[in-house]
Amino acid sequence: MEVHMDGYMTIGEVAKVKQVSIKALRYYEKIGILKPAYCDPNTGYRYYKNEQMLAIDMIKFLQILDIPLKNWNQYVEPTGEFDLKGLLRDGQIRAYEKIGELQSCLKRLQLAERGIQDTEKYRNCDGFYKREIPERNILRKEIQEGLSSVEFHKKLSELFDLAQKHQLSANYPSGMMADIDHGKVTYFVYVEVFEKCEELPEYKCMPVGMYECLRCPPKSIMRAAELYPEYFITHAQFTIVESDCITSPVYFQEYPVELQFDQIKEVPCFN
Repeated sequence: MEVHMDGYMTIGEVAKVKQVSIKALRYYEKIGILKPAYCDPNTGYRYYKNEQMLAIDMIKFLQILDIPLKNWNQYVEPTGEFDLKGLLRDGQIRAYEKIGELQSCLKRLQLAERGIQDTEKYRNCDGFYKREIPERNILRKEIQEGLSSVEFHKKLSELFDLAQKHQLSANYPSGMMADIDHGKVTYFVYVEVFEKCEELPEYKCMPVGMYECLRCPPKSIMRAAELYPEYFITHAQFTIVESDCITSPVYFQEYPVELQFDQIKEVPCFN
Protein backbone atom coordinates (compact mmCIF):
# COMPACT_ATOMS: atom_id res chain seq x y z
CA MET A 1 0.00 0.00 0.00
CA GLU A 2 1.39 3.40 -1.03
CA VAL A 3 1.99 5.85 1.79
CA HIS A 4 1.16 9.53 1.24
CA MET A 5 3.88 12.02 2.14
CA ASP A 6 3.54 15.80 2.37
CA GLY A 7 4.86 17.55 -0.71
CA TYR A 8 4.96 14.33 -2.72
CA MET A 9 2.63 12.57 -5.14
CA THR A 10 2.51 8.88 -5.89
CA ILE A 11 3.16 7.69 -9.43
CA GLY A 12 -0.53 6.84 -9.76
CA GLU A 13 -1.58 10.32 -8.66
CA VAL A 14 0.86 11.93 -11.09
CA ALA A 15 -0.44 9.77 -13.93
CA LYS A 16 -4.02 10.78 -13.16
CA VAL A 17 -3.36 14.49 -12.64
CA LYS A 18 -1.11 14.89 -15.69
CA GLN A 19 -3.06 12.47 -17.90
CA VAL A 20 0.03 10.43 -18.69
CA SER A 21 0.36 6.68 -18.29
CA ILE A 22 2.35 5.03 -15.51
CA LYS A 23 4.18 3.19 -18.28
CA ALA A 24 5.28 6.52 -19.76
CA LEU A 25 6.48 7.78 -16.35
CA ARG A 26 8.53 4.62 -15.90
CA TYR A 27 9.96 5.12 -19.39
CA TYR A 28 10.96 8.72 -18.53
CA GLU A 29 12.74 7.32 -15.49
CA LYS A 30 14.44 4.61 -17.52
CA ILE A 31 15.95 7.04 -20.04
CA GLY A 32 16.94 9.40 -17.25
CA ILE A 33 14.90 12.49 -18.05
CA LEU A 34 12.54 12.34 -15.04
CA LYS A 35 13.52 10.29 -12.02
CA PRO A 36 11.23 10.05 -8.96
CA ALA A 37 12.20 12.37 -6.14
CA TYR A 38 12.00 9.44 -3.74
CA CYS A 39 11.79 5.68 -4.11
CA ASP A 40 10.81 3.63 -1.04
CA PRO A 41 13.62 1.05 -0.57
CA ASN A 42 11.23 -1.44 1.01
CA THR A 43 8.25 -1.27 -1.32
CA GLY A 44 9.75 0.20 -4.47
CA TYR A 45 6.94 2.78 -4.59
CA ARG A 46 7.88 5.94 -6.47
CA TYR A 47 7.08 9.47 -5.34
CA TYR A 48 7.37 12.77 -7.15
CA LYS A 49 7.66 16.30 -5.80
CA ASN A 50 5.08 18.88 -6.77
CA GLU A 51 7.87 20.89 -8.39
CA GLN A 52 8.42 18.07 -10.91
CA MET A 53 5.00 18.58 -12.47
CA LEU A 54 6.37 21.39 -14.66
CA ALA A 55 8.96 18.97 -16.03
CA ILE A 56 6.20 16.59 -17.08
CA ASP A 57 4.42 19.44 -18.87
CA MET A 58 7.64 20.26 -20.73
CA ILE A 59 8.17 16.61 -21.70
CA LYS A 60 4.63 16.46 -23.11
CA PHE A 61 5.39 19.68 -24.97
CA LEU A 62 8.42 18.04 -26.58
CA GLN A 63 6.30 15.12 -27.68
CA ILE A 64 3.62 17.33 -29.24
CA LEU A 65 6.31 19.04 -31.33
CA ASP A 66 7.99 15.71 -32.22
CA ILE A 67 11.23 16.83 -30.56
CA PRO A 68 13.02 13.61 -29.50
CA LEU A 69 13.04 13.00 -25.76
CA LYS A 70 16.74 12.25 -26.05
CA ASN A 71 17.17 16.01 -26.60
CA TRP A 72 15.69 16.74 -23.17
CA ASN A 73 19.05 17.01 -21.44
CA GLN A 74 20.16 19.85 -23.72
CA TYR A 75 17.61 22.05 -21.93
CA VAL A 76 18.84 21.14 -18.46
CA GLU A 77 21.76 23.20 -17.13
CA PRO A 78 24.57 21.53 -15.13
CA THR A 79 23.10 23.28 -12.09
CA GLY A 80 19.83 21.45 -12.63
CA GLU A 81 18.01 24.56 -13.83
CA PHE A 82 15.73 24.19 -16.82
CA ASP A 83 16.32 26.30 -19.94
CA LEU A 84 12.70 27.19 -20.66
CA LYS A 85 13.63 29.94 -23.13
CA GLY A 86 15.67 27.48 -25.16
CA LEU A 87 12.80 25.03 -25.33
CA LEU A 88 10.33 27.74 -26.33
CA ARG A 89 12.72 28.97 -29.03
CA ASP A 90 13.21 25.49 -30.49
CA GLY A 91 9.51 24.80 -30.03
CA GLN A 92 8.60 27.75 -32.23
CA ILE A 93 11.01 26.60 -34.93
CA ARG A 94 9.51 23.11 -34.89
CA ALA A 95 5.97 24.51 -34.83
CA TYR A 96 6.62 26.48 -38.02
CA GLU A 97 8.11 23.36 -39.60
CA LYS A 98 4.99 21.37 -38.70
CA ILE A 99 2.77 24.13 -40.14
CA GLY A 100 4.73 23.89 -43.41
CA GLU A 101 4.39 20.11 -43.42
CA LEU A 102 0.64 20.32 -42.86
CA GLN A 103 0.23 22.96 -45.58
CA SER A 104 2.14 20.72 -47.98
CA CYS A 105 -0.04 17.76 -46.98
CA LEU A 106 -3.20 19.85 -47.55
CA LYS A 107 -2.01 20.83 -51.03
CA ARG A 108 -1.36 17.17 -51.87
CA LEU A 109 -4.83 16.20 -50.68
CA GLN A 110 -6.43 18.96 -52.75
CA LEU A 111 -4.45 17.87 -55.81
CA ALA A 112 -5.53 14.24 -55.38
CA GLU A 113 -9.16 15.21 -54.79
CA ARG A 114 -9.21 17.28 -57.98
CA GLY A 115 -7.87 14.34 -59.97
CA ILE A 116 -10.47 11.94 -58.58
CA GLN A 117 -13.32 14.39 -59.20
CA ASP A 118 -12.24 14.82 -62.83
CA THR A 119 -12.00 11.05 -63.25
CA GLU A 120 -15.48 10.39 -61.89
CA LYS A 121 -17.03 13.17 -63.98
CA TYR A 122 -15.91 11.62 -67.27
CA ARG A 123 -15.85 7.93 -66.35
CA ASN A 124 -18.73 6.92 -68.66
CA CYS A 125 -17.50 8.67 -71.82
CA ASP A 126 -16.92 6.54 -74.93
CA GLY A 127 -14.46 7.48 -77.67
CA PHE A 128 -12.79 10.89 -77.83
CA TYR A 129 -14.26 13.66 -75.71
CA LYS A 130 -13.13 17.21 -75.02
CA ARG A 131 -12.61 18.68 -71.59
CA GLU A 132 -10.84 21.72 -70.23
CA ILE A 133 -7.95 20.92 -67.90
CA PRO A 134 -6.46 23.63 -65.68
CA GLU A 135 -2.77 24.53 -65.73
CA ARG A 136 -0.57 21.80 -64.26
CA ASN A 137 2.96 21.79 -62.90
CA ILE A 138 4.83 18.65 -63.85
CA LEU A 139 8.10 17.02 -62.82
CA ARG A 140 9.24 14.43 -65.33
CA LYS A 141 12.13 12.17 -66.32
CA GLU A 142 12.76 10.76 -69.77
CA ILE A 143 12.38 7.00 -70.12
CA GLN A 144 13.01 4.46 -72.84
CA GLU A 145 10.28 2.54 -74.61
CA GLY A 146 9.68 -0.89 -73.10
CA LEU A 147 10.48 0.18 -69.54
CA SER A 148 9.69 -2.56 -67.00
CA SER A 149 7.25 -1.96 -64.13
CA VAL A 150 10.13 -2.08 -61.63
CA GLU A 151 12.12 0.53 -63.56
CA PHE A 152 9.00 2.66 -64.01
CA HIS A 153 8.28 2.80 -60.28
CA LYS A 154 11.96 3.42 -59.56
CA LYS A 155 11.86 6.49 -61.82
CA LEU A 156 8.62 7.57 -60.21
CA SER A 157 10.21 7.27 -56.74
CA GLU A 158 13.11 9.41 -57.94
CA LEU A 159 10.66 12.15 -58.90
CA PHE A 160 8.92 11.99 -55.52
CA ASP A 161 12.34 12.22 -53.85
CA LEU A 162 13.21 15.20 -56.04
CA ALA A 163 9.96 16.92 -55.09
CA GLN A 164 10.59 16.29 -51.40
CA LYS A 165 14.15 17.61 -51.70
CA HIS A 166 12.83 20.90 -53.09
CA GLN A 167 9.85 21.00 -50.70
CA LEU A 168 7.30 20.54 -53.48
CA SER A 169 3.87 18.97 -52.96
CA ALA A 170 3.87 15.94 -55.25
CA ASN A 171 1.02 13.48 -55.30
CA TYR A 172 -1.54 11.73 -57.49
CA PRO A 173 -2.02 12.12 -60.44
CA SER A 174 1.15 10.62 -61.85
CA GLY A 175 1.98 8.36 -64.76
CA MET A 176 3.49 8.60 -68.24
CA MET A 177 3.55 11.30 -70.89
CA ALA A 178 4.99 11.71 -74.37
CA ASP A 179 6.16 14.64 -76.49
CA ILE A 180 5.53 14.22 -80.22
CA ASP A 181 7.47 16.36 -82.68
CA HIS A 182 6.73 15.58 -86.32
CA GLY A 183 6.46 11.86 -85.67
CA LYS A 184 9.35 11.59 -83.20
CA VAL A 185 8.12 10.39 -79.78
CA THR A 186 9.92 11.00 -76.47
CA TYR A 187 8.51 9.27 -73.41
CA PHE A 188 8.58 10.46 -69.79
CA VAL A 189 7.41 9.37 -66.37
CA TYR A 190 5.85 12.25 -64.43
CA VAL A 191 4.31 13.43 -61.20
CA GLU A 192 2.14 16.48 -60.79
CA VAL A 193 3.21 19.05 -58.21
CA PHE A 194 1.30 21.90 -56.66
CA GLU A 195 4.01 24.55 -57.01
CA LYS A 196 5.86 26.04 -59.97
CA CYS A 197 9.56 25.15 -60.05
CA GLU A 198 10.86 26.58 -63.31
CA GLU A 199 14.46 26.43 -62.11
CA LEU A 200 14.42 22.62 -62.25
CA PRO A 201 15.30 21.00 -65.60
CA GLU A 202 12.71 18.29 -64.88
CA TYR A 203 9.91 20.87 -64.72
CA LYS A 204 7.26 21.32 -67.40
CA CYS A 205 4.16 23.50 -67.28
CA MET A 206 1.10 22.05 -68.97
CA PRO A 207 -1.03 25.07 -69.89
CA VAL A 208 -4.73 25.37 -69.29
CA GLY A 209 -6.63 24.32 -72.36
CA MET A 210 -9.19 22.12 -74.07
CA TYR A 211 -7.79 18.61 -74.36
CA GLU A 212 -9.02 15.76 -76.51
CA CYS A 213 -9.27 12.78 -74.17
CA LEU A 214 -9.84 9.06 -74.41
CA ARG A 215 -10.29 6.20 -71.90
CA CYS A 216 -8.14 3.18 -72.64
CA PRO A 217 -6.10 0.35 -71.01
CA PRO A 218 -2.89 1.18 -69.10
CA LYS A 219 0.28 1.90 -71.16
CA SER A 220 -1.76 2.62 -74.28
CA ILE A 221 0.42 5.71 -74.63
CA MET A 222 3.18 3.43 -75.93
CA ARG A 223 0.91 2.38 -78.81
CA ALA A 224 -0.73 5.74 -79.40
CA ALA A 225 0.67 6.17 -82.92
CA GLU A 226 -0.60 2.70 -83.85
CA LEU A 227 -4.00 3.09 -82.17
CA TYR A 228 -4.74 6.67 -83.28
CA PRO A 229 -2.79 7.24 -86.53
CA GLU A 230 -5.17 9.96 -87.73
CA TYR A 231 -4.21 12.17 -84.80
CA PHE A 232 -0.50 11.80 -85.56
CA ILE A 233 -1.12 12.61 -89.22
CA THR A 234 -3.15 15.75 -88.59
CA HIS A 235 -1.07 17.20 -85.73
CA ALA A 236 2.60 18.14 -85.95
CA GLN A 237 3.53 18.82 -82.35
CA PHE A 238 1.62 17.82 -79.25
CA THR A 239 1.95 16.21 -75.85
CA ILE A 240 0.04 13.17 -74.60
CA VAL A 241 -0.49 12.75 -70.88
CA GLU A 242 -1.54 9.34 -69.57
CA SER A 243 -3.31 9.88 -66.26
CA ASP A 244 -4.54 7.15 -63.91
CA CYS A 245 -8.33 7.00 -63.67
CA ILE A 246 -8.55 6.21 -59.96
CA THR A 247 -12.01 6.54 -58.48
CA SER A 248 -13.52 6.37 -55.02
CA PRO A 249 -13.96 3.79 -53.63
CA VAL A 250 -10.69 2.28 -54.82
CA TYR A 251 -10.79 -1.24 -56.27
CA PHE A 252 -7.43 -2.96 -56.15
CA GLN A 253 -7.47 -4.14 -59.73
CA GLU A 254 -6.36 -2.82 -63.11
CA TYR A 255 -8.15 0.41 -63.93
CA PRO A 256 -8.20 2.43 -67.16
CA VAL A 257 -6.14 5.51 -67.91
CA GLU A 258 -7.11 8.72 -69.63
CA LEU A 259 -5.02 9.83 -72.59
CA GLN A 260 -5.03 13.61 -72.82
CA PHE A 261 -3.96 15.04 -76.19
CA ASP A 262 -2.64 18.60 -75.98
CA GLN A 263 -2.43 19.94 -79.53
CA ILE A 264 0.20 22.60 -80.15
CA LYS A 265 0.09 22.94 -83.91
CA GLU A 266 -2.91 21.71 -85.83
CA VAL A 267 -1.16 21.23 -89.17
CA PRO A 268 -0.35 18.03 -91.03
CA CYS A 269 2.85 16.26 -90.08
CA PHE A 270 3.39 14.79 -93.52
CA ASN A 271 2.80 16.24 -96.93
